Amino acid sequence: MPRGVPLDERQLAEIKASLVLGKSQSAIARNLGITQQAVSSVGIRCRGDIAELKAHKNPKLARRYEQKLKEMLEAITPEKIRDAPLRDIAMTASILLDRWRLLSGEPTAIQEGH
Repeated sequence: MPRGVPLDERQLAEIKASLVLGKSQSAIARNLGITQQAVSSVGIRCRGDIAELKAHKNPKLARRYEQKLKEMLEAITPEKIRDAPLRDIAMTASILLDRWRLLSGEPTAIQEGH
């Protein structure tokens, strides 16, 4: 993304969620096609929101994500696979799973030795 182009709401939400999940700024930037400086700037501006999300688990919201995850997985039908990029469906399911695990207090990464 060229310098000076403002981030959209989806990008801002993805940056914040990824920071809450503990992903590196460089990985987030690479994933979104933006600069690491842009990710850092969002992290600084939103550090209160990010800290609050890390500190609190929200079971009601976790249940909503779990339901959306189930709906998304059920939506992966042979017809959808033919008509839509599977990568998009799989990425959406992965994001929903990460969010659900985060909000449920479940680990969001595989830890060696556990």
